[in-house]
Amino acid sequence: MQEDITVYEALRAHILQKEGQIANETIYMYVTYFALLTIGSIWNDWMSLLSFVSLIVFQSMINEEQWEIGKASIYIRVFFETQCSDIHWESLHVDPFYSSVFLSTIRKTVGWYISKCGATILSILSLVSIIIPILYTYNYQISNIPLIPSARIIFAVLLCIVTIFVNKQYFSVRESEKVKIGLTDAISTFYKNSRKDSDEVVQSGEKTYSNRETLPPN
Repeated sequence: MQEDITVYEALRAHILQKEGQIANETIYMYVTYFALLTIGSIWNDWMSLLSFVSLIVFQSMINEEQWEIGKASIYIRVFFETQCSDIHWESLHVDPFYSSVFLSTIRKTVGWYISKCGATILSILSLVSIIIPILYTYNYQISNIPLIPSARIIFAVLLCIVTIFVNKQYFSVRESEKVKIGLTDAISTFYKNSRKDSDEVVQSGEKTYSNRETLPPN
């Protein structure tokens, strides 16, 4: 029992560590983004495109941390909370009624959109900051825009789409019922198979020991 509690505490510490890493990576993403956007507006217009790259890199890292949190959370629910009557913290966060109340409240706040959709919001801001000055320079006549500025707009649009796609993957990892069910089934199957293998090993050991006892002495 003490060993189980140690494993549970280690998994909870792992989740808290990953949550802290997500918070730090989100801060780094914002700082790096605005630094690159500022450098691009002052020094070189093409540098503004690197702001998209910073969003893609940091959001991908955040997605990976969230995936690790999801795995640990499901592992706790399958291996511990289904076996205990007094540990239900991870199960609470997937309860349909709790989720509906929590999300209907938290998603009405500006902070939720900034923390969860920040990469998308910033990528659109970068796209606008690139397109508007170019259109203004050429009197909003798209046909008059030269090749190089047009190429910069095309690259900006493509990078913006990639950023939005990567940010959308965060919600697939965090909230997709299909992903949760698939991962839960995989861990549950592993749990059942490991228990079955353990029981077979114990039974085999007991049988071997029993056979040794029944053997006549030499």
